[in-house]
Formats: sequence, C-alpha cells, structure tokens
Amino acid sequence: MTALAMAAEFDDVAGWTADAVEQLGVRHAVPAACRGSASPAALAWLAEACELSRRITLLDVGAGVGGPAAWAAERLGVRPILLEPMPAARRAAARLFGLPVIAGDGRRIPLRTGSVDAAWCLGVLCTLRDKAAVLGEIHRVLKPGASLGLLVVVARGP
Repeated sequence: MTALAMAAEFDDVAGWTADAVEQLGVRHAVPAACRGSASPAALAWLAEACELSRRITLLDVGAGVGGPAAWAAERLGVRPILLEPMPAARRAAARLFGLPVIAGDGRRIPLRTGSVDAAWCLGVLCTLRDKAAVLGEIHRVLKPGASLGLLVVVARGP
C-alpha cells in the first residue's frame, strides 16, 4: 500500500470517524471504530481464543481508532494499550475512548520485554512489507506463554 493510500485510509478516515461519532452519539463509537477490522462476532471469537479476561493488559498493534480495544475493555474488562503510527487515528482513539495510545508502527514497540499479557494485530500485517519484524517485536513484548491474535486479509488473486 502506498504512503498516500495509507494516510488516506488510516489517518484521514480516522478523523472523519471521530467527527461523525461525536455528531451521532457515543453508542456509535465502537461499531464505527471497528470498521474494517472485525465484527463483534469475530472479536468475541478472537477474545475467547486469546483467553482475554479482566485486568489483562492487551496490546492492540495498529489499533487505528481503537474500536476493537474499546470493545474488549467494555465487554471483558481488559486494560488495553493502543499502538498506532497515524496521528489522526491516535487523536481519534483518545477522543472517542480515552484509552492510552502510544505512537509507533510495530517495528519498535516502546514497551519492556515481557510486559504484555496478550496482543492482537487486526488487519495490519496485510498492509506491511516486513511482517517478520513486527511479529518479532510483538513476541518480544509478550510475556512467556501469552496469546497473540491475528486477523490477516489474504488475497487469492491479483
């Protein structure tokens, strides 16, 4: 994906999403902020597979506007940390959900080694060239035996 396309998809749209939610009301925040990343049924399945529960620290790599992490906090009581490279998406996540958001792209996660209980990366790996670097860095910050949930779009044609 080109830098211009990445900025349009993951930065401009994030700001528009936050603006729309503020006009429509907070009950629209999680659905709007999950656009493109996961449905509630998919999130429930992934959360169960990752054994997410109350007080677990969940790192959301490439969190975007933060909908999936907010869903997990609301439904399961996890403590999310969002990692997001795009400034407008970080601002939108903070505006909509008040969750902690770290600036970063996944190749260098500014957290201590072994400091995270679980992580997920939803619809992000399919946009990156160096998937191994991001997966290696996620592995570094996860506690031993911690769960990693991935949602990856796979093309079967051009």
